[in-house]
Formats: sequence, C-alpha cells, structure tokens
Amino acid sequence: MCNICVFAGTTEGRELVEFLAGQPVQATVCVATEYGETLLPEAENITILAGRIPVEDIIRMLQRMRFDLVIDATHPYATSITESICTACRETETEYLRLLRQSSEQTEDVVCVENAAAAAAFLGRDWTGVMSPVGSISGFLRGIPYLPTMLCPDPVFQYKLFMLINSAAYALIPLSAFRLTEKLGVTKLWQRLLVTALCGIFPSVLIYSHYLLSEPLSAVFVWLLLLVIFRGEKENGKKAGAFFASVTAGVLTACAYFLSPSCAGVFLAVCLYCLYAKLAGVRKSIYFSTYAITFILLFAADIILTWLTNDLYAYSGGILQSVAGSLQALSENSAALLTLIGGRLYYFIISSWGLGGAGVTFAVIALVSFIRCKRRKEEQYYDNRFVSMGVLCTLMLIFAVPLDAFIKADCDISAQDTVFGAASVFAVTIPFILLFFCYIFVYGISYTRLLISVTGNGLAATAALLMYNCTQSGGQILSNVMTPGIASMLIGCDSSAGLTSSDMLYPICLLFTVFAAAVPVVCCTKNHASVITAFIFTGVICYACVSSASSGLFGYAEESRENVSDTLEINRCIAEYSGGTENKTIIVYDNDRMTAMSIQYYNQSSTVKYIKEGGTLPTDCYVVSSDSVKVSGACVLIGRINDINVYAIGNNAIRHDNGEPPEKPGNNTISESK
Repeated sequence: MCNICVFAGTTEGRELVEFLAGQPVQATVCVATEYGETLLPEAENITILAGRIPVEDIIRMLQRMRFDLVIDATHPYATSITESICTACRETETEYLRLLRQSSEQTEDVVCVENAAAAAAFLGRDWTGVMSPVGSISGFLRGIPYLPTMLCPDPVFQYKLFMLINSAAYALIPLSAFRLTEKLGVTKLWQRLLVTALCGIFPSVLIYSHYLLSEPLSAVFVWLLLLVIFRGEKENGKKAGAFFASVTAGVLTACAYFLSPSCAGVFLAVCLYCLYAKLAGVRKSIYFSTYAITFILLFAADIILTWLTNDLYAYSGGILQSVAGSLQALSENSAALLTLIGGRLYYFIISSWGLGGAGVTFAVIALVSFIRCKRRKEEQYYDNRFVSMGVLCTLMLIFAVPLDAFIKADCDISAQDTVFGAASVFAVTIPFILLFFCYIFVYGISYTRLLISVTGNGLAATAALLMYNCTQSGGQILSNVMTPGIASMLIGCDSSAGLTSSDMLYPICLLFTVFAAAVPVVCCTKNHASVITAFIFTGVICYACVSSASSGLFGYAEESRENVSDTLEINRCIAEYSGGTENKTIIVYDNDRMTAMSIQYYNQSSTVKYIKEGGTLPTDCYVVSSDSVKVSGACVLIGRINDINVYAIGNNAIRHDNGEPPEKPGNNTISESK
C-alpha cells in the first residue's frame, strides 16, 4: 500500500484529502491549526496531525514514516513551510510534489510578478528573477533615495555612493541630538557634546550606518521630526512658520513610514501628542489638521502609485496585503503576537543597556509631576518641552512596537530578526537615551529615582523574556549584526556560534549590575551624582560601541569580502569562457539566494534568476549551482569556486573551439546529461 504525506493548507489540499479517503493508500495529513483539522474527513486510512512543525521535526517524521511521496498543498504565500518541506524531502531523499491552484488568465500586455528592485525597474532592468522570492511590504517610494546612484555603470562605485548617502543620513542623528539637548534645557557645552557623541556612536547607529537597510534609516526621519516639533513654540504672527513646520512634519512622518511601515505608529503618536498638548495647555509648533492631511495625502499617494505600478515594481500587495496576511496568521496562532511584542520590548530595554527603560521611567515621573502641579496650581518643576518630548516618545513606543509586531505576524517567527525587530525598534529607542542624559544633567538624579529605574527595567526585561520564552520552544539564534546592543552585553558567551535565548539571561544580570554600580555613587556623592552617573554609562556605551564594531562589523566585512570574491570569480569564469558578462542569462540553481542577489548586482545588464531545485532551466544559459546539473542538451563545467560550480548550457556550451573548455578554469569536465 502506498504511504503518502500531505501538507494541507488550501481548498485544493482539503479536496485532495477527501479524494484519498477510502482509497487503497495510507495518508498522513499535516495541518497548521486545530480548525484546519475539523475541515478534513474522517477515514481509517487518514491520520491527521495538527500544529506547526519545524523543519527538524519534519525530517525526523519522514525518516520514521518512510513515505513514498510528499505532497505540498500549503498556501502559495506560506513560503517558509514550503522551504522547510523541500529541505526535509531533500535531506531524506523523499519524492516531492507541489499542488498549486491554477493561475488566472492573463492578457499579453499584463505582467504579474511578486517583487522587483524599484531603482533597477526605473532604468528598465529586469531583476524580478532575483527579487521575486524576497517580497516587500513597503511601497512605491522606498527606493527613491538611492535611485540616482543607479545611473552609475560601475557597481563598486555605486556601492560607495550608497554608503556615502547612508553616512550623510545617519550623521543627522547626532546633529539633531545636539539641537534637542538645548531645547530640553542642557546649557553646558560639554554636556551637549557628550550626549551628541553618545547618540552618534550608539551600537545600533554604528552598525546600521554600514548596511543598506531601509527600516533602520527611518530613525533619521524620526529624529528630524522631533527636531521640527520641538524647534520652538508657536507665536502670534508666525502662523506661516507653523504651517510650514506642520507640512514638514507630515512629510518626515510619511518618509519614515515609506521606509518602515511600523512608523505609521509614529503618526498616531503625533496625533495623540497634539491632543495632549491641547488638553494640557501646552503650546505646540505644528497644526494638527495640516500635519494629518499632509501625511494622509502622501499615504494615499503611496498606495495608489504602488497599485498602479504593480507590474513594474512587482510589490506583493504592500502594507494592505500584509495586514490581511497578519490577521490570517494570528487567527491560526494568536500567541505569535505575544512573542513578537515580548521580543521587541526585550530588545528595546537590553540593547540600550537599560537606558531606554530608564528614559521611559523618567518621562513618566516628569508627566506625573506635571499633572500633580497642574492640579494643585503649583509652579512646574519640569520644563514643558521635556515633559512633552517624554510624552511623544513614549507614545511612539506604545504604538510602534505593537504595530510592527502585528505587521510581522505573518512572517517566520523562528527568525531572530523577525522576533526582536531590531531594525524597527531602533527608530524609537535612541530618543530615550537622549531623555535619560538630559534628565540627569538638568534635574539631577536621586537614589529613589534610580532604584525605581533599576526595578522597572529588571521587571520589564524579565517579563518580556517570559513573553518570548512561553511561546517559543528551543534556542533562538541571534545575529551580531541584526541584534546590535544585545550581542555586546553577552560577555563570556560564544557569539561566533550564534546566540540563543538561554544566553539572553546574561544581559539582564549585566543590566542590574551596571545600575547597581551607580546606586552607591548616588548615595555617597550627592553633589556630583548626576555627572558621575553620566560617565558610568558613557563608559558602558563606549564599551558597547567597541564590542559591536568588533563582532558585528569586522566579522561581517570579512564574510562580505568572501561573498564578493566568489561573485567576482564566477564572473571571471563566465567572461573567460564567453568573452564578457554583459547581457547574459545566469541561473542560480539550488544555491543561496544571497548569491543570486550578489551576481545580479555585479551584472546589472544581465538577467539573473533564482530557481530552486526541481525547477525548469532555460535552454541556453549559464548555471551557478552547488550541486551537479543535468540537462537534455550540452552542458560544460567551466569553473569551480570553492563549493560552487559554474556551467554553460545549450548554445552557450558550443564554442568556436568545438566545445573545448578553457585551459585553466579549474577542474573542468564536459558532460551531457542522461
């Protein structure tokens, strides 16, 4: 009797199981939820397994059950489970079939793809073969800042221009911090310069300024937004300036949203801040209506342009489809949202060495004091702008974290960058560092306040870790690059092998230790407590800066050099064989997707496609693969770089020298598939 395993997740999958019921086969059906189990028929030859299965468990199940065939009938957008099933079948050498619903009919003038590089598309370059597996939830304007660089034909010089734009953008963070310290009451120049330097060398700023990641770049626009809002108070006779500031604030918020959809929470925070300012009688420098209309118009324009150019930019539905996907994912696994929120809060506290949590604590203390003095009609102890900025930053945190967690709910929550959301939380983290230092420089610090901060940080970090661990089984592998700030705290841990959730207990202990070191200082040296406390945490941030740079930059730079070296060697093999690399068709087959992206970047005029094992290869092309390739026509191995093979297939394998391989490409053989 045939033994079949079916991974069901669609209507077609359910209909297949209904057909198999009563047939002379033994079928094991895997569904993600208990609700999906209720939709399947009951039969003696049908065994139903409910629940999400990691790839390791799928491998063990296939090895134990020895299935003759595995049928993947999961949802087309559930790419992570499909990859896990393919990996398990490949590891166990089990036959694999994919069940997909029939595509809708298309006219000749309509092109439907999933994703593309916007800047490349602007220039008429088709990169969809590489970008389509990636997906995107950002909209039309995401790639605009980098568009001019694509006019340069040299990829190496392009990259230098990318990094120049990034450096100039991230340099605005310390400049904004310098201006804001003055607005918040810090008068001494050395204190302002110290806060500016700490915001500029903070691990997240240091790490992300070296990478072309759009989400962290949204932090720059958040800082500029804070600078516009707190530039000064609105005065009579300066309505034109307030109107201009309102429009500018709306544009900056929209730009932050274009780069990171979770920054829609920043818009909500500013709206509530305007309401707070009105109720509290605090003067604000922007008009709410003008600000809201500006953002909404740009938000709508982005959605419309993304929809109108879907065939050109190939986005997978943008933010609206992501929301729909998140709702469906949460209906199947409601605990995922708790996991994502817990991971983000943990990162917020730990990556800042507790200063983010302390900033929240001091903001709350200032707000409570403001309300109490307001009710008692007493003189205010805290400056209105400090209280207002604390309120706005706290609202940003309250809205941005859950919103980002919700947006990412349909992603693979086993991925560390998904769970901790470092790139997204970064935008609302550093302003609290500014609030912390401005607080102790302007208002001083006491034993009671520091003790409250220690307790609050510890409890919050522990609760966030429990939220994460109660919904996740097994160790979570962390990247030094994708989680800067956490890695720098794990003293004595083997970060080269990847950091796990069990290692995350160390940062909480270190956080308590640092704050505890400041407590006796506050008790014994009250006259200089704030200054000494500031320098204690200055030393902590400097250590974190050096640690993050050594673990997150140098190691990654070496890895990047190796990847680039492999790509250049692949190009050399193709160029030596064919006389150049322009306008070629290059297929990355059963290999790392990043390899395909690297090859596409260094061969921008060529068509590069990423095809998984089992896919159909074009008749005439060059193939880059870590495994042997079998085709019906001519196939020549033209080079081997480390574990990567480079083939010429079809007409590309037929050379003027009768198909002879190059003299010295390395371990060449000529072969035709069976």
